[in-house]
Amino acid sequence: KEGKEVMMVNDKLSFSFGKIWKSIDGTKLLKDFVGEIVKVRSEFQQLETSFSSFLGNKVEANKLMSQVMETATKSPFSVTELATGAKQLLTYGMQVEDVNGILIQLGNIASGLGIPLERLTSLYGTVMSQGSLYTNDLEQFSSLGIPMVQGLADMYGVSTEKINEMVVAGQIGFPQVQEVIGNLTVEGGQFYNMMDEQSNTLTGKIDNLKDSWNIMLNKIGES
Repeated sequence: KEGKEVMMVNDKLSFSFGKIWKSIDGTKLLKDFVGEIVKVRSEFQQLETSFSSFLGNKVEANKLMSQVMETATKSPFSVTELATGAKQLLTYGMQVEDVNGILIQLGNIASGLGIPLERLTSLYGTVMSQGSLYTNDLEQFSSLGIPMVQGLADMYGVSTEKINEMVVAGQIGFPQVQEVIGNLTVEGGQFYNMMDEQSNTLTGKIDNLKDSWNIMLNKIGES
């Protein structure tokens, strides 16, 4: 008798589940979910392959990809945006162990100014590959809203006019630019922790949720 009652309950549950499944078009939802897993995993796989080709080392490529994904969940930038920035920095010759740290610095500045991260990483990488800061580069920093001139003036203890003269004379190197960027993003700096602040806004939380969701789909796709 008890077994029969259990079977009747199971039948009712199965019938109810069937009705719900049909009403929400569960088959389509499941197909869409699987399709999303395939799409996201394919995108991440392309990024991993790209890193591997740049570095020639799959272990280092996977490590960098993991760092990029972790940074994405704590920033207003997507995995793709950060990975693109990472590839740019690698292209310009940055050491792989420095990439994520510089991405965080540049990301804080880009978040504070509301500018594309890709544009900033490109400018930073250009100065790095040149080894020196030129007038055109300085103008680009200024147009983006980055106080590079004032930062250099404070660092050298001279006027902004003098900094412009030094740039024309080729006396400002990449290490000095790197130091100013660092000063702007350390505690007490103008752009300190800006990614975290942006992430705590409603829009930032939604973006972080999207990144976490995609990372989850990628893990499922890996299996």
